[in-house]
Amino acid sequence: MKLVLWDIDHTLIATRGVGRELFGECFEHVTGVRMEQQAAVDGMTEPIIFRETARLHGITSDRAMF
Repeated sequence: MKLVLWDIDHTLIATRGVGRELFGECFEHVTGVRMEQQAAVDGMTEPIIFRETARLHGITSDRAMF
C-alpha cells in the first residue's frame, strides 16, 4: 500500500519560498529571462503558472517550452 499526499494548496507543508526559488531558476534557464514576478499559484497547475508568469515578462510560451 502506498500513500500519496498532494499538497495542492500549501496546507500540508510550508516550503518557505523554496518552490518559488526553484521555479525562478528553471524559468530563467528555459527563457533566458530572470523571473522578476510570479503569477498566482493558488489552485493553479504548473503549466498555467508557467504560462502566466511568462506572460508577465512579455514572453509568449507554449506547452513545449513548459
